[in-house]
Amino acid sequence: MGSVAVSWIVLVLGFLFRRRGSSPAESKRDGTAAVGFLLQVSGYALVGFIRRQYRTPLFDLGVVAETGIALCTILLATTSVWFALSAIMILGKQWSPAARIVDQHELITRGPYNIVRHPIYTGLFGLMIATGLALSSVWAVLIAAVIYLLGSLVRIRSEEKLLLEHFGDQYAAYQRRVPAFIPSLGLGSRSGT
Repeated sequence: MGSVAVSWIVLVLGFLFRRRGSSPAESKRDGTAAVGFLLQVSGYALVGFIRRQYRTPLFDLGVVAETGIALCTILLATTSVWFALSAIMILGKQWSPAARIVDQHELITRGPYNIVRHPIYTGLFGLMIATGLALSSVWAVLIAAVIYLLGSLVRIRSEEKLLLEHFGDQYAAYQRRVPAFIPSLGLGSRSGT
């Protein structure tokens, strides 16, 4: 659990101390993404509040298997935080929890955006799963994952509608080349800008 807690601290500190400039003026917003955000938060709440007994293994598979699960949980938490923070840093002033287009909006396709179109949601999903593996029950993790994925789907549709309207064929080509949420297994070429 300690490594997952450290991952959360790094995420919060990275978010709080990210480089900020003056926020660009907003030119368009889609409010339906708020429903998706609430679903995502509900998934997090589920793994945070439904906990298994302290020092009880997720599965009773023996020390070797539990150690493997613990190591995978640590790896998932740390890589997920890195992925989400990298995306936030690359977006810079364009980052917002709301689905919006800002003045002089740039289509970002480099870094984690060359792996998936919505790396912040991917990273936060991984951190939610790691948190659930460290603290919660299997059923809570599975239900939370479904709720989070539904929320992400709502937010992705909302954001992509705006991005397609704004960037047109350029965004459509990006959609064809890069998966939305789940990284591909190295199939196809990836050329970022």
